[in-house]
Amino acid sequence: MKKRRSLTLFTNTIQQKLFCIISALIFGTVILVSGFSHLRFASDYTRQSAENTRQLMEQITLNLDAYIDELTRLCLSPYYNRQVMQQLMHTPETAQEKLDKKREIENYLGQVMTTPRKDILRVYIFSDSVYSCNRTAHDADTQTYESEEWYQKALSGSQYVILPPQTEDSDTSPITFFSVAKQICSLKDNSEVLGVIRVDANYSGIKSVCDRVSVRPGNALMILDKSGNLIYNHADLKEPVSSEEVLQILSQDDCSSARLHGESYLVHAQNIPSTGWNVVTFNSKSEIYANAKRTLVFNLLIAIFMVGLGVILSAFTLHRNLYPLYQTVSLMQQVQNGDLSVRADTDCTSEISYLNASFNCMLEQIQQMIFQETQLTKQVYEAKYLQKQAQFDSLYHQIQPHFLFNTLNTTSLLIKCQRYQEAITSIEQLSVLLRGIIYSDKEISLEGELAITNSYLELQKLRNSYLHFSIRTDDTDLSLEMPALSIQPLVENALIHGCSSMEEDFMIEVTVCSREKQLRIAVCDNGIGMTEEELAALKQRMEDCEAGDICSAGGIGLINIQKRIHLKYGEAYGLEIQSGKNKGTVITLSLPKEVM
Repeated sequence: MKKRRSLTLFTNTIQQKLFCIISALIFGTVILVSGFSHLRFASDYTRQSAENTRQLMEQITLNLDAYIDELTRLCLSPYYNRQVMQQLMHTPETAQEKLDKKREIENYLGQVMTTPRKDILRVYIFSDSVYSCNRTAHDADTQTYESEEWYQKALSGSQYVILPPQTEDSDTSPITFFSVAKQICSLKDNSEVLGVIRVDANYSGIKSVCDRVSVRPGNALMILDKSGNLIYNHADLKEPVSSEEVLQILSQDDCSSARLHGESYLVHAQNIPSTGWNVVTFNSKSEIYANAKRTLVFNLLIAIFMVGLGVILSAFTLHRNLYPLYQTVSLMQQVQNGDLSVRADTDCTSEISYLNASFNCMLEQIQQMIFQETQLTKQVYEAKYLQKQAQFDSLYHQIQPHFLFNTLNTTSLLIKCQRYQEAITSIEQLSVLLRGIIYSDKEISLEGELAITNSYLELQKLRNSYLHFSIRTDDTDLSLEMPALSIQPLVENALIHGCSSMEEDFMIEVTVCSREKQLRIAVCDNGIGMTEEELAALKQRMEDCEAGDICSAGGIGLINIQKRIHLKYGEAYGLEIQSGKNKGTVITLSLPKEVM
């Protein structure tokens, strides 16, 4: 207990409490400021990045829109060449006229459209015949153009028609291109449709516009047409993103953020009105927050340094101001360990000086009180010890005559009845009893006490043919010691009071068992038992006789055994009685094992 109190006193100090409070305030303030600053910086940085991305996408959209507009203006170039328009309005009749018409139109297309621009692959004019200029080694399949949807749309309307991306094989690698188509009307009559012009362009123009944008690691720039076909893709992502995944993100109500392949992205989408294409950018949040994290780490390092400095200064200040109080606490610990000769120094600040003076005065009063208490306790202990020893000796000597009288009376009856062999047996049993009593010296082993009890029951069985008994030890250590003649009187009590009016067989069972720190000995009979009133009266009588030296009215039975046990071991041990009318009686004796 002293060690635990000393440890509590050592670990629960004012300095530690103040130190913990001050450190917690410093640390909490720094962490809160750093955390809120990081959150504010990350939010502002994310918002600024989103705004920059939005402006960049608007610029890309404008550039792409201007590029598409430039391609569509190429579809109007035949209107600026009178000879080409006249050839389109003229219907040749001879083969030479047809050849001249084809040569003039295709020469114009090659000079004006395909030669200056490297992004133009092919140009077609679908009129009374198919006129084309091709930069590639292969022509597109135009055999069924009249039945294709794009041709019908261009032929029937005045708007431009954007064809979806197509891929064709070449000698080196596949070529992907898209097309712009528009009807050509007569200069004299706008309602007269002369044909349809179609321009096939590769992605070099779009690529040159989009490649001007620098794509950082973790970001991506994509362009998709109305059908979800991927037109342009410049991505530096951990894992590639398919056009289906992009379309799924754009179909959501809130497509400003997405999570793909375990990575979170900010998503921005911009539509190009002239083509219906979508420009989509992916910005990795981890890359956006990288600068914020670096700033946070720097701030935390500064914060940790300041916290450490503040904690060191706080510890130094607290220790310096509380040192006199610690000296007094150290003296209190010595007093707690039993040294009452120490005295505290009163040459210090006024508050601690008053505390130390009161502490010294208390020590002097405690020393005086301990001396007086020691003398009084010594006197009381000696008086009680002498009284208990006298009571124990009186009870012990009172049991011996009572037991010897009953035994000799039984032997005398056997001799008078000329039952000599049984008398000899009873004398031998008596010798066992006397030997156990003589050499027990007021304490006897459990084995010896059970031998005395067995001899007593054998003697009683010679006298009473209806008597049956059994003794069970249940593997109990028989070397345990106990007060002599503690079990035999219980058996005698069962015979005297339990079977006094019974004519049937009488059974006594003695059971010994060990439970944790207790030895329990139960004496059970099947006698007449007691009513609840009789049992309560017996228990009250035993309690009343505890107050006197010797209970003369009760003989040496249960009351004397109870008193002996209480005097030797205390009131936590003794007899427990259970009984019922015509249900027998169980008397249990409990003794401590640790003192045996």
